[in-house]
Amino acid sequence: MRFFLAGKYILIVCVALAVFSACDRQASTRVLFIGNSYTFVNGGLDKQLRGLAPSIETASVTAGGYTLERHWTDGNALIKKRESPPD
Repeated sequence: MRFFLAGKYILIVCVALAVFSACDRQASTRVLFIGNSYTFVNGGLDKQLRGLAPSIETASVTAGGYTLERHWTDGNALIKKRESPPD
């Protein structure tokens, strides 16, 4: 269990670093978070990322207990992506 949590935090840090490096090259960066309760707990990853880098535009499609497959079949994530495509 600790390995899983450590891996999750390492993944979050890697994504944040990738976004920060992209911010240096572009005037504005958009990020779409698709996930379950792990994504929206404690205010959500999108709001936390905006707190670290205010120039980033974020959006999220989250639902408790959802898998990526369920987001795909539901279609809400695709609709959100088409409304404002992430960079």
